[in-house]
Amino acid sequence: MNTQDRKPPYITVTLVAGTAVALALTAMSASANSTTGAMVGSRVDNFVLTDQHGVGHELYYHKTSPAVVILSHKLGDEPSRRSLDALNKIRATYEAKGVVFMAINSSTGDDLPKIREATKAIGLPVLDDDLQLGCRSLGVTSTAEVCVVDPRTWTTA
Repeated sequence: MNTQDRKPPYITVTLVAGTAVALALTAMSASANSTTGAMVGSRVDNFVLTDQHGVGHELYYHKTSPAVVILSHKLGDEPSRRSLDALNKIRATYEAKGVVFMAINSSTGDDLPKIREATKAIGLPVLDDDLQLGCRSLGVTSTAEVCVVDPRTWTTA
């Protein structure tokens, strides 16, 4: 690729953030209590959580990615399903540019075996956050929220 064709990382973060939030808001429109995560510019603390396959994921590991997109997810939750469907529409485009996508399940009623069974077809890591450490760091307060983290500053975009 010609270096003149490459966009600066902040352009990619801005495009991902705008697109992801717009799609999530559209998908969540029927859910009155949904928001879009922490306020823009909020600092995000590091966390390490296990996904549905038993693989550990550390947020700050992705420091060289242009952005990290995280969807708050709950099993059997219609707004979560709609937001995931909307996110999947943009995922391939931005994954090709190095953007990392994952979901985080902070529901205390969804244990790892249930998450593993229910998310076989999702195709992205679903982090088990039963202690709600990751969702607190992200400022998540309900399901189907989308957070875009800028790894250059570890803030929400």
